Amino acid sequence: MTSEDFERFVKENREEILRILEEEDDEERNDFRCPEPRFTSREEIRDSFSRMTTEILKVMADEEVQKHFFNGITEFVKCMEAAVQAMPLSDDMKETVEQAEKTRDRTMKTAAKTGVKNTALSKLEKVNITSKLKKSDDKDE
Repeated sequence: MTSEDFERFVKENREEILRILEEEDDEERNDFRCPEPRFTSREEIRDSFSRMTTEILKVMADEEVQKHFFNGITEFVKCMEAAVQAMPLSDDMKETVEQAEKTRDRTMKTAAKTGVKNTALSKLEKVNITSKLKKSDDKDE
């Protein structure tokens, strides 16, 4: 089929093609409708938000997630440094960039030293919790 044949086909069947496209658009719009609100009270909203926040914090506290996040940020900074190095900068700008890099390096060293010093303080202490219920109290429940 040549492009002329295709163009003629489209012109001859224009109305049918538009009808089909409109039906598809309607179906797609129906698939992405917002769900009806499922909360009936402020307490439900607050509880749902609290659960969601707790789950997000659990994810962010995960050691593996933090490793990837830190690596990603480090790679981003390295990317920006490479971009700055590739730019045609004036001598003043180059000096400013060098000072910023030196400051960053000093900050990283300070953070590393501080982290090592505070490692003992940052460890969580394991606490054993035992039930204070007497056996007679346990039977009443």
